[in-house]
Amino acid sequence: MQKKKPEREVNRADRVFSSGAVSPPENPFAVLAKLKGDSPLGSELDITQEKAHNSFTPQSTIAKKMVTIQRSAKGHGGKTVTTARSEAFSEQIAKEWLTKWKKILGVGGTVERTIEGWTVQLQGDVRDRLEGELVKAGAKVKRSGG
Repeated sequence: MQKKKPEREVNRADRVFSSGAVSPPENPFAVLAKLKGDSPLGSELDITQEKAHNSFTPQSTIAKKMVTIQRSAKGHGGKTVTTARSEAFSEQIAKEWLTKWKKILGVGGTVERTIEGWTVQLQGDVRDRLEGELVKAGAKVKRSGG
């Protein structure tokens, strides 16, 4: 039987940080906020505006484009998959849409390169719900197969 080690009380005032200071370092984000006005760019430097400008919005890439959705089970061990393909899909766009649809529809999926281009595959028969999401995004939906 192992001996239980006595519990040791830790006093935060006794801690010494890597900088040698006894108190915790200042919040780095607060320091950056203070320095924002001191930059050569002045008030033009706003990280939130820059991030919003560079953010990727998949809606703009698929609006008014034809998207074909299809249910199939061949080549998947008898499991049903729903595929969505469009000429508007590049690898990046297909991955962005896959991430969004997986969260909304609550299913798994993958992006696959085929002869027609990039295809998004979702697990299960989710054609009806996927069609609704595509219509919300402004895409033209075409059902293919059974």
